[in-house]
Amino acid sequence: MVGLGFQIMSVLFNGEAVDQAMNENKAPQNLVHDGVMLGYFADQTQARVSGMARYLYAHTIGYSVNGNVLAMNGWQIPFTVTDQQLQPVQWEAPDQDGNTITWKLEPLADAKTEVEARANSDATASSKDVDVHNLTTAQMAHWVKIVIQSQAADYNAGDYTFTQNFVDGYAEVYVYSHQQLTKIYRVDANGDLQAADPDDRNNWQVVSKTYQ
Repeated sequence: MVGLGFQIMSVLFNGEAVDQAMNENKAPQNLVHDGVMLGYFADQTQARVSGMARYLYAHTIGYSVNGNVLAMNGWQIPFTVTDQQLQPVQWEAPDQDGNTITWKLEPLADAKTEVEARANSDATASSKDVDVHNLTTAQMAHWVKIVIQSQAADYNAGDYTFTQNFVDGYAEVYVYSHQQLTKIYRVDANGDLQAADPDDRNNWQVVSKTYQ
């Protein structure tokens, strides 16, 4: 697996072509744009991935292999390697609302180049190299997304949308899942990323101390 490249994208939403489902407002409008994953297997346990959306910078996620099943990003992906190349495969996975999304994995030539081209130097630097009190909109969204992905057992980018606003001097990120506001994030005076529930804004908890 090490060194092999791949592209993953949604192709069907409840059995209907995903583009048509989005046009008919049946599927999340960001399902394709935010859901595409480009990646390559960097070593035996980690893959480097990015996406098409501007805030989906290159980052590292874990994976494991059990027989011919690849566990990654909350998916259980049946796979085959022939002549040192991943073979195209489709599989189904439910979203949080119970809809069935059909995903497709295809081999991606020059995957490392494609992924690392999205390794924004600001986004991948440590908090010592980035002014966390003056993050761009894309940097804020990236940090929040990485935290959500690390905490979600079955992460699906298409389940989330983000908006931002300034409140009492803080840049806040509002996270929506299936059109419901689920979490609010902000950077505190120490440069740590905090999170609070929408109905308990007086209870902020530090969720990340290092910009990712």
